[in-house]
Amino acid sequence: MKKRLLLIILPCLGSLTLIALSYGKERIINPVSVATVSQKNHQTESLKNSIAQEEKIDSDISNIVRKALELGYYHYARQQIKLVEDLPLQVQLLRELTDAYLAVGQTEEAYSIVNQAVTLDKESGSFDPLTWCKDWLLTGQEERVKDLIQNLDKTSEQAAQIRLSLAQSYFQVGNIAKAFQLVQLIPVDTVFVPDDYPNPINELLQGIIDQALQENNKDLAAQVALSFPGKIEQVIALRKIAHQYFQEKNWTKGKEKLSQALTIAKTIDAIPVIQDRHSFWSEPNANLLLQLAQDYYELGERQKALEILALAQESIQNFKTQFTFDVVVWNRSKALQELAAYYLNFGENRQALAILDLATEEAKKFRRKREVLIQELLTIATTYVQIGQKNKAELLWQDAFYKLEIIDPKSAELVLKTARVAILVGHKEEGIKLVEQTQSFLMQLEIAALAEEEKSMEKLAEKKLQEINQLPFNDDKIISLEQVALSLAENPKIALKFSGKIKNPLDQAYLLVAIAKNYAQKNNWNIANNLLKQAVAAAETIPEQQQREEWFIETTNRLIAINQVDEHLVDEAQGTIPLWQLQVAQKIVEKSNLSTLRAKVNLKLLQTKMMDNNEESALNSLKKNLKYFQKASLKKEFNKEFLNLFKLAIKSNKNDVALFLAENIFDKDYKIVALRQAAQKYAVNGNKEKAKKILSEVMKIAQTINDSSRNQELIKGITEQQEKIAGQRQQRT
Repeated sequence: MKKRLLLIILPCLGSLTLIALSYGKERIINPVSVATVSQKNHQTESLKNSIAQEEKIDSDISNIVRKALELGYYHYARQQIKLVEDLPLQVQLLRELTDAYLAVGQTEEAYSIVNQAVTLDKESGSFDPLTWCKDWLLTGQEERVKDLIQNLDKTSEQAAQIRLSLAQSYFQVGNIAKAFQLVQLIPVDTVFVPDDYPNPINELLQGIIDQALQENNKDLAAQVALSFPGKIEQVIALRKIAHQYFQEKNWTKGKEKLSQALTIAKTIDAIPVIQDRHSFWSEPNANLLLQLAQDYYELGERQKALEILALAQESIQNFKTQFTFDVVVWNRSKALQELAAYYLNFGENRQALAILDLATEEAKKFRRKREVLIQELLTIATTYVQIGQKNKAELLWQDAFYKLEIIDPKSAELVLKTARVAILVGHKEEGIKLVEQTQSFLMQLEIAALAEEEKSMEKLAEKKLQEINQLPFNDDKIISLEQVALSLAENPKIALKFSGKIKNPLDQAYLLVAIAKNYAQKNNWNIANNLLKQAVAAAETIPEQQQREEWFIETTNRLIAINQVDEHLVDEAQGTIPLWQLQVAQKIVEKSNLSTLRAKVNLKLLQTKMMDNNEESALNSLKKNLKYFQKASLKKEFNKEFLNLFKLAIKSNKNDVALFLAENIFDKDYKIVALRQAAQKYAVNGNKEKAKKILSEVMKIAQTINDSSRNQELIKGITEQQEKIAGQRQQRT
């Protein structure tokens, strides 16, 4: 009878409750019992159940281990890992324990665990030394990695793959110089990458540049930039370095790098574009040149910028229209329109008009591609309207309108665009008639609003309101309101009039928020703020308090739900919520008394600011909203998001934000772990005095813990961390 003891760890009021559960079932997963069961068909289900039970136990232990690591109970975690039967899972958990020890500077413990994990990995039969390079480097076992490098064949494809893996390991541990050295030893074309996949060498070189710039090692960054196999990547990297110099007001060095980028960009004949393995084409170097022109214009070198625009025009006009599967994917007309936009931005209206005339000529060459021709003519017409050339715009619209008439069937998108431009050039009746043919309410409403035809709008609105009022309050109703908002967004006056006809304050509030979102997205906050105030005012007239609160919660959650601060986000480190959308949520929630919701929104804003490398703004926002965070942190679900934000700050090297978060964690166990991790980050980045000061405070907290074994484990770990930082303890080898 073999048993496994599970210690289930439950955090409660800052401490651990250990509940011992004994799994007393006899293990029957062995060669003899399996053979016996296989001979008895009626026992097959029993075997399956036993296997499932074993997997369930291992899963439970994994959850316990990971919770223990979060709380800093590393010794308990190690004991629990021994109970895992599945060897690969045991190895994985030991690696996670290693990472936890390294995060708090306990490299001796990490050294021991890595070697234990390697031994188990060999026993499992899946050992690959390349997968352990990062762990060896972090635990002072670089000799093992060097042995791998010395035994490599210099030319083989396999050796190239191994060098790449080793370079990635050095990069992961922060040794970017060594990583770059290894990448340089990889012969070009020895690492095969399908065209529709990202090149791992390019990704690594880009990562090295980013890290070098963060460490203010611009010489290394420049060296890496010129080592890219492709010229396009060289230009992009040199621009990035130039911008870093400009941020530091080092104009001379910045212009030097920008000049290098321009010289290389001029030698690029074509830029390959690969959508997938079946869709690919080439484009001219114009986009790179346009970006460089913008750089020089912002530096005040207007003439240089105009010279580059002239080069871009030459590049565009020397390039043929690109097709994939008979679909136009690049054409001169569209590229010339983009060029014209730059001339307009630089104040060169006459040249912009000349370029637009060329774009029109190019568009008219699409005689057999009428849809493309109409799209381009309408887009150019819109630009003409914007710069006061209404007569030219009207002529183009008429041309597009007549060509649309002979297309059957007509796409709704093309009809709507033609109707929009009709309103812009003064042909309201034609625009309204066009959308009437589609029988689309939303199209008709949008054009009526754009044409300021209040009678038509009111007639359409009445009909739509009757439909909306009959819907139960659910997602369908909200979507209908948002669709109406999108149609009315171009005319806020009419939009407000329409919303005033909605009798249900709940519906009215949702509609006003939806319209406000459109203006916030366009950075028109004057109108957006006014609409949001009216939305909140409408919501406050909802009779029942619970329903009012539900409106604030539902509306806010819809604005922030796209991108939650969770484990996946911490791993991927990429935000998906636009800043304007979070700001809309913030303005709504400020009018409520829901402190947890307010804290939640501000956490999302903090996360976005950190993603945008705006650490100072994130820290100021943290301090401003601390009282809401503290009040909300009593709730379990909020506390998890708060802790995950700390992880994100640590991972993205926002150390001041991470420290502030750590200092304001209520739970003692979580706080100790967070402060130790923050201290280690400061030490690694060279600020050892700051790290020592933090650890002194951590030691005081640890000494207040009554559990003697827990107290001893913490003091031992913190002492090791302090000695390593002070240089009193040598790295084990």
